[in-house]
Amino acid sequence: MNFKIILYLSLASALLLFSTCEPELELDAVSSGSADFSRYISVGNSLTAGIVSNGLTLESQTNSFPNLLNEQFKLVGGGDFKQPLIPAGPGSGQVQLLSLSFDECGGTSPGTCDPTEDDACLLTDAEQDAWKVNISEQGPFNNLGVQYMQLAVVDDPDWANSSLNPNYYMQRIVSSQNQTYLELIEESVAAIDPTFFTSWLGNSDALLYAATSGGYIALPTCAEIAPIFLGLTDTLLFEENYNRVLDLLVADGRKGAIATVPAIPVLPHFTTITTKQTIPPNCDTPIDLWITTSDGTIRKGKELEDLIPLTSVDYIGRPDEINGEIVPMGLSEANPLCNSYVLDKDEVQKCVEHIDAYNRIIKRLGAERNLLVIDMAAYLDEIDQGIGIQGIDISSGFISGGGFSMDGIHPCDRGYAIVANKFIEEMNTAYGANIPQIDITQFPCVVLP
Repeated sequence: MNFKIILYLSLASALLLFSTCEPELELDAVSSGSADFSRYISVGNSLTAGIVSNGLTLESQTNSFPNLLNEQFKLVGGGDFKQPLIPAGPGSGQVQLLSLSFDECGGTSPGTCDPTEDDACLLTDAEQDAWKVNISEQGPFNNLGVQYMQLAVVDDPDWANSSLNPNYYMQRIVSSQNQTYLELIEESVAAIDPTFFTSWLGNSDALLYAATSGGYIALPTCAEIAPIFLGLTDTLLFEENYNRVLDLLVADGRKGAIATVPAIPVLPHFTTITTKQTIPPNCDTPIDLWITTSDGTIRKGKELEDLIPLTSVDYIGRPDEINGEIVPMGLSEANPLCNSYVLDKDEVQKCVEHIDAYNRIIKRLGAERNLLVIDMAAYLDEIDQGIGIQGIDISSGFISGGGFSMDGIHPCDRGYAIVANKFIEEMNTAYGANIPQIDITQFPCVVLP
């Protein structure tokens, strides 16, 4: 059985993705208030770098939330904002939406193409090499967003050069091969002498564990390897290293804003595939998915407790031969989903507990240092329930929600504009400023074929 994601999209929700209504944005009496945005620097991971649909392009970098923020800062005295831009073209490659097919149960199945594995959009060797060139001589850079950056590894000199998983995002911008992220921040701060900063670190410390179904490298045979670097970051180490980052950023009394870590269950990557699936022709009879838990137990998945990452879709219903019979994976106790394809309820609970602890740390460090804390966790909770922004309905729905890209984790361009506006809203309140909001209708989200 070739199983695909079953998504229930209405024509109305699809049309909302392309709403072009003109919002009324306040543009009068712009002011920076008590803040100085003339030299701005941003630290973080993929959400800061501008990753969209699991890839980085020149366009997505241009629409990264720090760059969008700085464009608004320029209206109130802000200066230039240099990013480590990659060449025009496919960049590191993004997951593409190629088609939408409709099934007899009234749902739709997206046809996607992953440039890391699918021939239809696979990057050539030349395209892959084009964006990996070290450009540190073009620095210092104001945007220090690095994909996969965890607070756990900010002082690891070997992290970016691992033979198992080299981080080309980091390798592109460091001035020496074994430079740590802390050293990169220190070097950049010394060169730029920023007057304001933002930090959205901490997401990868839980997200990498969750996105790999508990820290596993998924293999077709269900053999599992759990690398240490994909574990949840210890809370004491999280606090210690966040303090070290802030020590570098707040020197000389700099003002800044730090953001909390969103919860895993508000991301469509973890909520699109449910543990009960409606499969034609039995449209009125949901089928339970069978899973293997982290302790080896085989059982039916528990709705709203066990989470199935979006990347596991190709394994569900896979026709495996067991004892001479074809048994679809996940649809039978005899062939359950591997643990490496599922974030079971115990693993979900570990994520919840760690993220709650991370956010308590972030809020406490922000209060101790008199920094503005942007509660992005609470804001993403609001978006998960569905909210209206400038005349557009936004939710955390996959494709239909209008805020997330095709990987179900990172925002689309419009989503990054929404993030930037949340920062602006909080800054205006905290500093008595009047920084104009961004018109989110000018930014696309998932483009339907």
